[in-house]
Amino acid sequence: MTSAGGANRGGTATTKAKTAGNLPLTTNSGGIDASSGSALVWAYYGLASETSTSSVDPTTDTKLLLTSIQWQAPNRLQVDTLANQGCIARYASGTGASPADYRQFDIGGNDTPFGSSTGFNTICIDLNSTGHDSSGGTLSASAITAFAFGVNPAVMNGGSSSFSFFQRVFIFDTDKGATNLPVFTGTDNDWGTAYTKVNGTNYTNKIGVWLQQLGSAYFVPIPFSFGDGSAAAFSFDDGGVTVISPADNAAGGENYRLTTQAMRVYADLDNNANNTLTLSGAYTWGTAAVWDFDQNDAAVITIDGANFSGMGDFTLGSSVTGAATFSLASGSDVIINGADLDGSTINGDLLLNSDTDLTDITVTGALVIDVGASNITLNFSNVNVTGDTTNTGTGTCTINASNGSSLTTTEPGTAAGEVNIVNTVPITITVLDSAAAPITGARLSLEADTGGALAALLATSITRSGSTATATATAHGLATGDTAIIRGATEEEYNEIATVTVTGVNTFTYAVTGTPATPATGSPTTTAQILTGTTNGSGVVTTAAFGYGADQPVTGRVRKGTSSPLYKTAPVAGTITSAGFTTTVTMIDDE
Repeated sequence: MTSAGGANRGGTATTKAKTAGNLPLTTNSGGIDASSGSALVWAYYGLASETSTSSVDPTTDTKLLLTSIQWQAPNRLQVDTLANQGCIARYASGTGASPADYRQFDIGGNDTPFGSSTGFNTICIDLNSTGHDSSGGTLSASAITAFAFGVNPAVMNGGSSSFSFFQRVFIFDTDKGATNLPVFTGTDNDWGTAYTKVNGTNYTNKIGVWLQQLGSAYFVPIPFSFGDGSAAAFSFDDGGVTVISPADNAAGGENYRLTTQAMRVYADLDNNANNTLTLSGAYTWGTAAVWDFDQNDAAVITIDGANFSGMGDFTLGSSVTGAATFSLASGSDVIINGADLDGSTINGDLLLNSDTDLTDITVTGALVIDVGASNITLNFSNVNVTGDTTNTGTGTCTINASNGSSLTTTEPGTAAGEVNIVNTVPITITVLDSAAAPITGARLSLEADTGGALAALLATSITRSGSTATATATAHGLATGDTAIIRGATEEEYNEIATVTVTGVNTFTYAVTGTPATPATGSPTTTAQILTGTTNGSGVVTTAAFGYGADQPVTGRVRKGTSSPLYKTAPVAGTITSAGFTTTVTMIDDE
């Protein structure tokens, strides 16, 4: 076929194709086609799916068309510019040599790497992409039948009939577990092994050159899965390399036309502790494609030291551990579904949808907690969240925030759908003898003193119904589950060290035995108990979870009078501050 200028354009038989991909090149009946009066020419090829049907439906199962071409010298110097459609790609619906219903992508020219380089050049088109540069007719998006590659020569001298060479052509799925999703299987896997498999050792075993390597960095224009979910042995260790995927229609990379579905990545290991995935490298994604590591079984997935940036929502199940850095695409979330990410930095938003404690984590965005209708208590140690902390579930959420944790919320409270942030501080009391040796087995009781927010000998009235006592003490400061010391009632049954249920800012209930007269007589008081326990082998009683709201004076005593060696009772006093409370008590020998 010749153009108006008489230049030879070649034919479909001499386009040259390597047809061992999962989508062998087959020409449509008419072969080379040209628009009337246009220098742009192209060849359409039939698009058969993995089931060998005549069309594919990317709307229900995202499809990625991948191939590469190499220019026949000197043709790479003769294509026109990108603006003049030097190189184009199309996908189309319908039948015939040149389907009239198509979308066209201008993918390169002599002024871009795709149109001017000497090596193979990748064409990567998501068949769901709507970011086309021109179109014709009305495309049936659910029945794609053909794709085309075309050129617009600026100069076409000589008689070469082989304009370019196609590599193998593939259609890849992007859904987890799909038939044609690229998958890592077997043992002793790494990116270097993958590169060798794709690029081959010579022309007889080459799959393609679209997986590229530069030093310790790899360019990966496909979705993929670590493991295929089978019971076969699997191991992969990236060795700390850098892995990059393309952006959609970037300057100089117009040959990559992608949606956010195109470059999805999965962890799909068998439920077996011998199946392992280790990532410690840097992964930079050009599209906000999801990473699904939501694996919750015996498989071992370690991401310690890894850096992830640019991808979409990243879900991590309980099989995942490691301190990583996440800088996802705008609007995307790191989603912890049981993963242990202690030590991680999340530059963006964190979604916590499991009852998981956090330690040494920095979140520069918002923290969203959603565990449905469950009522949960989370323990955060050195967790710093820059943005708002919210609860989108219908249950109650209490966060005990300790060791320098910093969180704020615009929906504080203890009701369903609210967040109760309790800033906790440590209390440590060390008990020594006069020779500074630790005393084991001494009994400590520490309670609130006057001058703080917690009840301290607060006047109380008490009534009883059945085995439940209702106490009224103005601004008692207690929370459900706290321990209170009730003293001073004439009826001894009311005098208890009791676990309370708070029913109001001035009232709480607790259990009593017997049938004491109601209301209580005498002069009952309520005092909050801060800490109780027996010293350990180091002479220490401690807790890391005192809820700090304001400075709280405390008083108490340490006793050891029931087993030898015996010691005289020693007082304890001081104030719990935002740094907690630490003191040493010296006991005097009583034998």
